[in-house]
Amino acid sequence: RDPDAKKCTFLRNAIAGTASKNDDNKDTILLSSKAKTHLTLLKADLLDGEEFWDTEIFAKAKPDFVLHTASPYFGREPEDPQEYIRPAVEGTRSVLKAAIKHDVQRVVVTSSVASIYYPAREKTYTPDDWTIVDAPKISAYAKSKTLAERDAWNIIQEQQATMTSKTELSTIHPMFTIGPTLYTKEDEAADSFESASICIKIMKGKFPMVPHIKMGISDVRDVASAHILALSTPEASGKRFIMSPKTLWFEEITQIFSECKPELCIHSKVAPSFLIHAMALFSHNVARASKSLNIDYNVDSSDTEKILGLKFTPAATSVTDMMGNMVALGVAPDSATSDKGDDSNNSGGCLIS
Repeated sequence: RDPDAKKCTFLRNAIAGTASKNDDNKDTILLSSKAKTHLTLLKADLLDGEEFWDTEIFAKAKPDFVLHTASPYFGREPEDPQEYIRPAVEGTRSVLKAAIKHDVQRVVVTSSVASIYYPAREKTYTPDDWTIVDAPKISAYAKSKTLAERDAWNIIQEQQATMTSKTELSTIHPMFTIGPTLYTKEDEAADSFESASICIKIMKGKFPMVPHIKMGISDVRDVASAHILALSTPEASGKRFIMSPKTLWFEEITQIFSECKPELCIHSKVAPSFLIHAMALFSHNVARASKSLNIDYNVDSSDTEKILGLKFTPAATSVTDMMGNMVALGVAPDSATSDKGDDSNNSGGCLIS
């Protein structure tokens, strides 16, 4: 997507990656024809510990640069928040400490806007903002991403203060990430990740009502490009990069879906606030989402454009390509369906993410 020579050099280099010990499906996708000539996979787990990551991964791979993208998320709020927090924090700590020990030049960590804007207020959020981890109703995911990223910056700052290493750090902060996938029709997980699930339900007309909340769209290709650019751009060191040019009300997002594929006859109305608050009494996810209800916030991603030189993909392009991919995979309709609203997992036909 980007002809920048420095980026192309990075992509031509041999890459060693890690994959979960219990997820052969992702191994198959990662080793697809688009990547297998550059990629070698090593089995690892976020909770394998600092010694394992030091001796079994970094000592063998000998990386100059590291992308740390792994963090647990299962599409639900866990009963025990530590299901998300412990692997996120301990995994990040293990990777950062091993990177420092092995003189890695730069680490880029996939964080999230969830580490920046919770609880949402009517303001423009910048990379200088941080989520308040002890805020009421904060999700386990937001807390895990915030604590893990905080730990990463602390580790880097400590080693720089003591001059023990010159390892640098940058972080990437996606929002609602959509766009074409690497899945094929043979992949059972093609429609199981959260972005796909939401997009498919929008395409099927499963959300006749949506809450009045805001979110930004991140194109998955922009997110991937930003990781590589953050590795290769000297000025990216020490920076946090928000991956959406602006926020949109969710009814605006569903309208983009409707305009990009009018034959689907997508129609969504804004759910009354009292309905969301009533549902919040019975659902932790809805209660969490209700905290952002009617709050008109935005994001400042100017550093992403100025420092990385990234031009954001228009939202309509991201939506069009995502819908086309879902149709091609056979998990979403190409025209209007007759089973709108017939979904036991759609919170009564009201979108809550």
